[in-house]
Amino acid sequence: AGTTDDWSDVDLDAVFRDQDYPAAKAECRAVCESLCGPILVWLPEGEDKHHVNFAFLYEAEGRSHLYDFTICDETFLKQTASLRPQKILFDKAGLLAEAAQRPPTRNFNPADLLQQIHIYWVYTYLNGKYYKRDDAYKMLYVQQVLFRTHLRILNALNPDTPWTWWPRDVQML
Repeated sequence: AGTTDDWSDVDLDAVFRDQDYPAAKAECRAVCESLCGPILVWLPEGEDKHHVNFAFLYEAEGRSHLYDFTICDETFLKQTASLRPQKILFDKAGLLAEAAQRPPTRNFNPADLLQQIHIYWVYTYLNGKYYKRDDAYKMLYVQQVLFRTHLRILNALNPDTPWTWWPRDVQML
């Protein structure tokens, strides 16, 4: 995408046939280690029956590097409407091309907009209250709610934008 720098990591996704997924998942660390070298830290994230992201640190050229390798089965790809691949390297079965053509998922109901605005104003009041009380922990909680509510309202106002991961969502602002 032309956004790499010295701190960029590698993000790669792979889809396996349902029947091959368990074996691919079991072999994943060994395969990654054979390609990247010794793995310093191996962290399965968001693991369930149909998908997992393996975040791992490995050393190469005297530096530590991060790799995010997400694997899933066909069932997960077909059932997760928000998955829309952006750059496809190999797609023998055509599953990814099909997923890339899906219309954006609308994950906000316009009927909920007024409720979100009410949440926003109540938590704005709470933010001031906890600030005056010097209660940093409750303020952090309130800030989290305000942030997520703000993103939901933006989603309502921009329903064609895929609001799925807040670090990227903030960049779209």
